Amino acid sequence: MGNRRHDLPPGSLSPPPPPRLRQLVRDWLQEDAPAFDPAGCAVGERPERAVLLCKSPGVLAGCPFFDAVFTELGCTVEWFQPEGAWLEPVARVAEVRGKARHLLLGERTALNCLGRLQRGGHGHGTGLPAGAGGRLARASGRDEEDHAGFQAG
Repeated sequence: MGNRRHDLPPGSLSPPPPPRLRQLVRDWLQEDAPAFDPAGCAVGERPERAVLLCKSPGVLAGCPFFDAVFTELGCTVEWFQPEGAWLEPVARVAEVRGKARHLLLGERTALNCLGRLQRGGHGHGTGLPAGAGGRLARASGRDEEDHAGFQAG
């Protein structure tokens, strides 16, 4: 991550106070949001869910930041793994529920928070392994493997 968009105070391992965290998240989303969002228009307002999967071994870090991104967008996050847990692939980490366009809007920013926190050498803790990436697909009511979502790792 070459830009400074998600930089946190040096040595910070915990989130800033709630008002500061909300402002950071608003700034991150504003920077990341397109002027016109054709993907958001295409998926619309219908309620959906996305699943965060860890596909490489690593320590989960950044849950408060991930939560804050989706809270700002009116979504809910349910965690299946605790902050600091060692994860082996493939681990179901969390589920996010909200409007489809809000899931898409928050996906990259939220995953960048998890990816940014994994850079231990920068004083930001240890998190999911490098290469965190994501995608969203709508739940179809079939088996969990068919319920696509965010994939980190």
